[in-house]
Amino acid sequence: MVRLLQIPSSKENKEYHMTSTFVLRIKTMLCCYLFLLLLQFCLPDPANAGYLDPGSGSILVQGIIATCAFFGRIVARLKSLCSFSR
Repeated sequence: MVRLLQIPSSKENKEYHMTSTFVLRIKTMLCCYLFLLLLQFCLPDPANAGYLDPGSGSILVQGIIATCAFFGRIVARLKSLCSFSR
């Protein structure tokens, strides 16, 4: 009980700071390790990453065409909004 009421010396504060810094570093390293481990399970295997089945090509082409049409309509609307009527 008496120990709790005493003001800690500067040496004890320094030891506490070093210990808390060490614990913080260990926690940070553990979080980074767990994140990298999770990332490894979320990413595909390199052997299967380049495989495209026959339907993938047509989906990619359809997506490119749809994107071009979408941006074309946006440009047309912006031009119509910016044009001045005489």
